[in-house]
Amino acid sequence: CVRMRHLYAHDNQINSLDGSLPLLVNLQTLNLANNNISDLDNVLSILKSFVHLETLDLSGNPVAEEDQYRLRVFAALPQIKILDGLSIKPKEKAAA
Repeated sequence: CVRMRHLYAHDNQINSLDGSLPLLVNLQTLNLANNNISDLDNVLSILKSFVHLETLDLSGNPVAEEDQYRLRVFAALPQIKILDGLSIKPKEKAAA
């Protein structure tokens, strides 16, 4: 399980990343779209150790509505290439 590379847990009423997720540090893709995740700071602090994570989907969660959401994610997780189905734009990368 620790070697898992892709996790699709969308549409599951998840409200926190606490638990076993921090053990999955080899994830490259994490889809948590359409859940109830509302603490962006907590999400970013957990995902900072996921150095292989390139694709993250948090769309449809309260966190995706926070101010400067995309820039905050890119600043905390510079390895992300695709966020919520959209590639990082050069302007976003420079701003982060």
